Amino acid sequence: MVGKMDHSSDRRKCIEARSLIHRIAAVAMVVTSVYHIIYLAFSPRGRKLFMDFLPKEGISTEFGNSMNIFSETPQKPRFGRFSYIEKMEYRK
Repeated sequence: MVGKMDHSSDRRKCIEARSLIHRIAAVAMVVTSVYHIIYLAFSPRGRKLFMDFLPKEGISTEFGNSMNIFSETPQKPRFGRFSYIEKMEYRK
């Protein structure tokens, strides 16, 4: 069996490496999430960012204004700091 290569050890090494990379990425994601929550809770800019992402009373007006781009009126839609689309993307 001198000429036969052992592919099972190579495959095992790849699986171990993939598992390690996955765990490192998971820890990085958790650390980043905790940092983001702390930033939102304790920094003035983070609190303002959080408040700007909350839905306002004119969310239906924003949506209606964005549908006006399909009409022939030259008026552009008016949004606040973030449009309703960006607010929904942030919550995903």
